[in-house]
Amino acid sequence: MTALAPTQQSRPSRARISQLPFTAVIGAFWMVVISAPRLISLGPVSLSGAVTILVAVLAVACLPIYAVNTSARRSASGTYEPSRTRVPWPLWGFLLVLATNFVYTASAGQLDVDSIQNLCVYFSFVAAIGFAATARTIEIIDRGWELFRTLGTFASYLCLVMEVTGLTFLGSRPMAIVGLIILAIVVPGKPENLWVLLAPFAMVGALALSLSRTGTAIGILFLGFIVLRGRRGKRLVRGILLVSAAVGALVWMFLYYQPFRDRFLVGDAALQIGGLSISTQGRATFWDLLLANVGENWLIGQGLGSAARLITAYIPSQSHPHNDYLRFYFEFGLLGVSLFLAGYLLLLFRVWKNARVSDSSVHWAALIAMLAVGFVAITDNPFVYPFVMLPVAALAGFSLARARLELASAGLSTKFVDGPAP
Repeated sequence: MTALAPTQQSRPSRARISQLPFTAVIGAFWMVVISAPRLISLGPVSLSGAVTILVAVLAVACLPIYAVNTSARRSASGTYEPSRTRVPWPLWGFLLVLATNFVYTASAGQLDVDSIQNLCVYFSFVAAIGFAATARTIEIIDRGWELFRTLGTFASYLCLVMEVTGLTFLGSRPMAIVGLIILAIVVPGKPENLWVLLAPFAMVGALALSLSRTGTAIGILFLGFIVLRGRRGKRLVRGILLVSAAVGALVWMFLYYQPFRDRFLVGDAALQIGGLSISTQGRATFWDLLLANVGENWLIGQGLGSAARLITAYIPSQSHPHNDYLRFYFEFGLLGVSLFLAGYLLLLFRVWKNARVSDSSVHWAALIAMLAVGFVAITDNPFVYPFVMLPVAALAGFSLARARLELASAGLSTKFVDGPAP
């Protein structure tokens, strides 16, 4: 069939928000309100907990539909979809570990509300990547990117206002983590207006005022990605200059901004670097406690929620290990944390390849967001926050979908002959 020349009538119409995966829409708006829904109580859970559980239930219910539609699409197209357009299989394996672990923990009578909510976030994260990766057209992805870009810009200034005025209903600590996702969204791509142009600086200002060490350091360094707003060519040189300036700003804050300096030096002084005593804010105690109690279940873990139960038993005022990788190792064993790490790193590599190939803003946003969350998880708990993981999942899924559609439009997919291409 001869392709028709594009006309005004044949141009695809603007996609609607209703065409986006529900996980992407919820994640985009949740990124703005952050932890505010926790202030609304609904009996045994907060509004945040109720929505977390509802999203996970719907996600699990929709997974069979996702599998059928994905299989049907591949069969109908008769093409082999390259790995950089697919959700890495270790993440699906991680879901199987979670399901098995859930059954084991439930049979032992050790389930609690917080553990269930954490499990729901883990499930929703992987499912949300898959749902976003099934986007049927570039227009749907662009509509999703527009939604995230608009809300991310608004959230940048909202967070700054909250920190300047001292209002805390969004939660300063969660805001410092979500702020890095917002930064990932407002940095790449040509600014549509002055608000978008200045949004990264507003967000970094909010991070600095929050006195989050990790958030501020990563945020300032990630300003180097502003080079993505320009054309390809001399990005490396401009990036080195921007990162050098960012490092200089960090050094200045450490030397001359006393509240920020105290966040590093005042506390348990558990970390020694070059004769300088660095405070870990008690994190070293949590980490030592978990590592000392791994026991014989190092392969399959101690069970869902066991890390929080152990920490609370020794330190009643605390329930998080402040290292999500260690949490996964303690609760799901070497098997669980290995599957998650392998899947996350594979996804990160695929998104990076997509960004290198097409230079689309959504690819870069997904890459920056995944890098930010991956680093923050070393000293904090982003994997249990739905307002962090749902936006990251949507961006990563849109990256996979866009790569698939770009390959298809360029005619670069491999046709099946006797089977899929190797």
